Amino acid sequence: MASNDVVKNYIDGEWRDSVSGTRIEVDDPASAETIAVVAEAGPQDIELAVTAAHRVFRDRVLIDMHPYDRGRMLFRVADALEARFDEIAAINCAETGKALELADGEVQTAIRYLRYYGGLADKLEGRSIPRGANLVNYTVRSPFGVSAQIVPWNGPLELTARSLACAIATGNSVVVKSPELVP
Repeated sequence: MASNDVVKNYIDGEWRDSVSGTRIEVDDPASAETIAVVAEAGPQDIELAVTAAHRVFRDRVLIDMHPYDRGRMLFRVADALEARFDEIAAINCAETGKALELADGEVQTAIRYLRYYGGLADKLEGRSIPRGANLVNYTVRSPFGVSAQIVPWNGPLELTARSLACAIATGNSVVVKSPELVP
C-alpha cells in the first residue's frame, strides 16, 4: 500500500473521518494490492454533506459570488490537477485498471472541463425578447439548488469534473458521491 493514511471525506470545507469509522480498501485491479484506505461515507456522513450543501445554497455563498470569481475558482482546481498531472494519472490508472494512456486522457479531459465551465461562468446571461411597442420580456438565469453527482467507476475524475464544474459555474452547491471501488 502506498500510504497508511486514511483518505477522508471532504464535507463542509474540511477533511473528515467517517462518523461510523468504517473503512474501504481500494485495490489495484491489476495486482490486487491495496493502494489506499478511504473513510466510507455512510448515511450520517451523507446527511452532514447534504445539510452543508443546502446551507451554502441558502446562504447564497456561490450565488452571490461574482461569476468571474466562480470561474477563477474552477481554473485554480484545473491548475492544481495540471501541477500534479503525472501523479494523478498514475493513481487513476491504479484505481481503475486503465492503461496509463487512457488515465492520462481522463486527467486531461477533467482539466478541460474545469477550464471550459470556468470560462463559461461569467458568460451565462438571460435574453431580452421584444414583445411589441414599449414591451420587452426578459429571462434571468438562476441556480437550481443542491446538485447531487453520482460518479461511475469507469471515469471518476472526468465525470466528476464535468458535473461539478457545470454546477459550480452556475452557482449551485454540490454533493459528489464517488464510486466505492474508485474513490
